[in-house]
Amino acid sequence: MYNDSGALVFGPKQTLGRSEYGYNWSQINGHTPTGVYSATISGAPMDQTEGNIRSYGPSKYVIMDPISGNALTAEQNGRTGLWIHGGAAADAGAISYPLRPTHGCVRLSDNDQASLIYVLSTLGGGTVRLLSLKVNQ
Repeated sequence: MYNDSGALVFGPKQTLGRSEYGYNWSQINGHTPTGVYSATISGAPMDQTEGNIRSYGPSKYVIMDPISGNALTAEQNGRTGLWIHGGAAADAGAISYPLRPTHGCVRLSDNDQASLIYVLSTLGGGTVRLLSLKVNQ
């Protein structure tokens, strides 16, 4: 994550933007579209139900607003609700381990998500540049 001056303020960290369903980035619930997003912290974490903690983690989430690239194209074609959030780990041995796939959001470990929220709280937001990198396929 970069600040508005272009300085790296968080990362690189292990993340996952893979769709739980394997759908292309241009589809609803598809892979996370690459591009540039502005980032804003949610007002509060998700309700702390067992399901929400498993899916989103205990921290606030980051709302990603597309600025350019596939991210903007996807938004113009109806993709919404792209966030950065934590959540429970994948089962050991899963192809995505230690992170679980999402429905198009970027997943961080719960510890990394808490660190990201701290950094953004200090800076007041930032710019997310998502690149497509394949590691450990």
